[in-house]
Amino acid sequence: MADEIKRRREEDDDMMLFVFPAMYMLCGTTNSEKIPRHISRLSGKERLQEILEGHVMDCKVAFRMEPHVFKTIANYLREEKLLKDSRGLRIEEKLGIFMFMLAHNASFQDLQYEFKHSGSTLHWHIKSIFKIIPALTYRFLKLPHADQTHWKIRTNPRFFPYFKEFGRGHRRPRDYKELFNHRHAILRNHVERALGVLKKRFPILKVGTFHRIKNQVRIPATAAVFHNMIRLPNGDEGWLDNQPDNIEPTNFVDLPEGDSEYPNDVPSLSNKMISGNNIRDMIAKKMWEDYVRN
Repeated sequence: MADEIKRRREEDDDMMLFVFPAMYMLCGTTNSEKIPRHISRLSGKERLQEILEGHVMDCKVAFRMEPHVFKTIANYLREEKLLKDSRGLRIEEKLGIFMFMLAHNASFQDLQYEFKHSGSTLHWHIKSIFKIIPALTYRFLKLPHADQTHWKIRTNPRFFPYFKEFGRGHRRPRDYKELFNHRHAILRNHVERALGVLKKRFPILKVGTFHRIKNQVRIPATAAVFHNMIRLPNGDEGWLDNQPDNIEPTNFVDLPEGDSEYPNDVPSLSNKMISGNNIRDMIAKKMWEDYVRN
C-alpha cells in the first residue's frame, strides 16, 4: 500500500513538471501581449484627406471652416515658416488635429481615436501650435489702446461725449438710470453678437477643458486668432447660427467655485466694483443732463 502511494506521488510530481511551465507560458503570454489600438483602415493622413475632400459640411463640423479656408491657413503657416512639415506629419495634419481639439474640446484619447497617433505625438504637435499663438496674435488681432476710445463709440454722438474720458426707444426713459441702461444695452448687443459668433465657432469657450492652466489661458486668444484667420479668406459664419454646441456632454469638465477657491480676492474685487459703480453713475448723469437739455 505504501509503495502504491509513493508511485502515485511520483507520477503527480512528473505531471507538475509539465503543467507548471505550460501554465506559466500561458499566463505570461496573456499578460504581456499588446493588442494594437490604432488599427482603423484610415490613417490620420487619410482621415484628414477624407474630411477635406468630402462634403463641405464635414469640414465645417470637424474644423469649423471650409476646406479651401483650411488649406489657405495651412499654406500661410508653411510660407511664414511658423510650422514645418515633419517626418510622417505634414502641417495640414497638425492643423487638423489642433482645430479638431479646439472645435470639440477633444481629449488626447479622442484625438488618438480620430487621427491614429500616439499621445506623445499629439501632445508635441498641439504644444507646437500653442507656441506660435503669440506671433499670430500680433498679426491677426488688433488690441485696443488703453487711452483711446473704440471707433464705434467715438463716431456715435449718443455715446462719445460720455465715454471719451473713460475708455432712444418708443418709450422715453424716466431717469438717468433708464437712459444709461438703454444705451448700454445697445453697446452690449454688439459685444454679445461678436462673442456669440466666436463661441458658436469654438464651443470650447463655453466649457471647462482638459488642458493644463498654462494652455487654458491661451485658448480664448487662440480662438479669436483662428476666427480672424478664417474670416480673411471669406470664411462663412452664417452657418453657425443654426449649429448645436458641437461638444459631447462626456467632454464637459466641471469647474470649481471661484469664490471658494480664492477667498482673499473677494474684498479687493468688491472695492473695485464700488469704484466702477461710481464712474458708471457719473457717466449716466452726464448723459441724462444732455438728454433733458436737448
